[in-house]
Amino acid sequence: MKEFFKNIKFVWKYAKSEKRRIIIYFLLSIVGVISSIIYPFISARIIVNLTSNQINQFIFMGFILFTAYMINDTLSYFKSKLYEKIFRQIYINIQTNLGLKY
Repeated sequence: MKEFFKNIKFVWKYAKSEKRRIIIYFLLSIVGVISSIIYPFISARIIVNLTSNQINQFIFMGFILFTAYMINDTLSYFKSKLYEKIFRQIYINIQTNLGLKY
């Protein structure tokens, strides 16, 4: 565990320039987790509406579920692009710093 914190401290030194992107990535991850929690509730409402012969509510909740999945997939796409930028910049910072030392 001590080595883990040592490594995090080492990497954070090179990630300071990416602090804003890391915070945005973290917030997008939290939104993704919340949406993953909401999906079962929406699905349960769809099943209840279907078994109660409430077709209009069934279609409405299905549309909401579809929209939620589309939003989550879009956020995941942007999150992955953001991760690539963060990783690339930290990697460049480490390479530059190690290149200056040797």
